[in-house]
Amino acid sequence: MVVGVPSSVTIVEEDIHVCELPNSIPDSIPLSSNPTELSTDQINLINELPFEFLSGEELIEHGLDLTDGHIYLTTYRLFIFSNQTSTHCSFINCPIRLIESIELKDNIYLYIQCKDIRSFRVMFFTTDKCCYWLKKLNESISISIGLDDLFAVKYALAKSKSNNDIKRDDFYHEFTRLHLDTYPWRTTEINHDYKLSPTYPNICVIPASITDDEIHEVAKFRSNRRFPTIVWR
Repeated sequence: MVVGVPSSVTIVEEDIHVCELPNSIPDSIPLSSNPTELSTDQINLINELPFEFLSGEELIEHGLDLTDGHIYLTTYRLFIFSNQTSTHCSFINCPIRLIESIELKDNIYLYIQCKDIRSFRVMFFTTDKCCYWLKKLNESISISIGLDDLFAVKYALAKSKSNNDIKRDDFYHEFTRLHLDTYPWRTTEINHDYKLSPTYPNICVIPASITDDEIHEVAKFRSNRRFPTIVWR
């Protein structure tokens, strides 16, 4: 999802909508006209991320390099927000893989075109900063060299490690919530190794009146060995 911000971070008309949020981060401090002369409070503000990391997400670069905003680049997203007031802030939250192209304009701002046809542009203090971020962003949107570079794979692997995989008890808790652990239903791990039916989960809910042996026999005569089981309720 791409969300836009006003002022020097310019939104191309009708491409991106503006979103104002309840204030969840400290009031910003007025930006210095010289980005190299930052106060301690300004530096601390930059280091306080205005969003929570997703599993596997890492910070690549951040700074007060925009004329009216903060810029953050992670392994998953480009995040920009303008000077917020005590009541709200406006921001851009753009997934890296949503970016189609980035153009340098007038040596001072970047025009970013997204794959969903929306676009926005960001203005920097200096040409050097603008070129620096152009290089950083182009490196981030470069063609993936393998599956491990894709967001879905990175996120899933990190999520699996952080949670030590989904515990079996979580499944049974959900079955209990849906009242699928009582007659006329029962749970079975007949497909625990995915060999009986590779397209079914390892824990299934089946009619209580059918034995596991009968499930084996029924599966022999069905497409992809799909036996009677609850798939939606």
